Amino acid sequence: MRDRLIEKIHDFFGADSMYFGVDAAALADHLLADGWIRPPCKVGDTVWIAGEYRGVYSAIVRTVFFSHSGVEMVRTTKCDIPFHDFGKVAFFTHEKAEKALAERSAK
Repeated sequence: MRDRLIEKIHDFFGADSMYFGVDAAALADHLLADGWIRPPCKVGDTVWIAGEYRGVYSAIVRTVFFSHSGVEMVRTTKCDIPFHDFGKVAFFTHEKAEKALAERSAK
C-alpha cells in the first residue's frame, strides 16, 4: 500500500516535486501512520491563505470534502480551497504563506 501511495503522490505532484516541503515517501509514511489514510488537516485547524488582494490571512477549517480519489476541497470560515491549491495559495503555516506570496510578488 505504501508503494502505491508514493506512486499516486508522484502521479499527482510529479516525481521530482515536494509536497509542502516533504518528499513523497515521508508523506506516505505520515498518511499511513495509523493504518489508514489521514486527511492533511482536520476541522478546527488553522490554514493560511496567500491571496493577491488580501495578502496573508488565516481561516479555520470547517469541513474536509472527500471523494473516491481522496481529499477534494477544504471549506474554511473564509473561503473554499480546492485541495490542489494547498502548497500554492493555502498553507499550514503563516511563514510558508508569506514566503509564497513574496515569491509570487517578485515575479
